[in-house]
Amino acid sequence: MEPLTVEAVLKFVHEQRAIRGADKVMPKWSDAQIVCAVATAICNNTFGWITTGGKISGFAFGFPRPQEKVLDITQVLCVSPRDLAHLLLMLKQVYPGWSIRGFRKKKSGDKSLCDYSIQDIDRMIHLSQVVSLQKTS
Repeated sequence: MEPLTVEAVLKFVHEQRAIRGADKVMPKWSDAQIVCAVATAICNNTFGWITTGGKISGFAFGFPRPQEKVLDITQVLCVSPRDLAHLLLMLKQVYPGWSIRGFRKKKSGDKSLCDYSIQDIDRMIHLSQVVSLQKTS
């Protein structure tokens, strides 16, 4: 596996945009904004990624709020629910006892700020694993 670089993350975003559409994958983000945000997240130790078969298959980044024990997630991009479950497990290990907060697009199409407690994170991990098992069956 080649080392993960900011260029590899950008290439992954472009691949996912080609597959899913630019309006679905990090819409309104320019390449420069993506590179700056990823570089900042790496410096803050708030960038996580998953690889499958030696190739990046998901990432998440944000910024920490240590005084609140909250990790504010700016962006998540995963190929599959299984990758999301792995990312959540990794974030839970890196930030034990922290909650996760971020904007989530609901089925209605509106985005709202969601705060996920430790129990919510465990539930999301479980549901992601169940969905990934259903898709492989």
